[in-house]
Amino acid sequence: MKLKLLWKSKEGNIFKLGTLEYANEQYVFKINREELEKAIQSGCYGIGNFKLEKDIYMDTKLFDFFENRLPSQEKIEIIKKISKLENLDKMKMLEITKAKAFKDNYWVERDLS
Repeated sequence: MKLKLLWKSKEGNIFKLGTLEYANEQYVFKINREELEKAIQSGCYGIGNFKLEKDIYMDTKLFDFFENRLPSQEKIEIIKKISKLENLDKMKMLEITKAKAFKDNYWVERDLS
């Protein structure tokens, strides 16, 4: 599964900042530099604690920016009951919740491209 990270400006413009994938036991986040630069010109502050020194980040654990957007364990149990899915991995949980945070204009969607 691949998720795209989106950000919406105050003017309503939507920017695809990058994609997150989990493959071969690694998370890979690829930044769309061109879209990110346009988003920054429209008021975006960047992408969490990513230093933005490179365009591809890889790690065996989920990056903090996305990890912090996962629901609490209590909410995960509720989502499991509602969805009738027992084995929800982090990527699927991000997709279901759209990784939305109350305080900002970022979210994720499944990337079908």
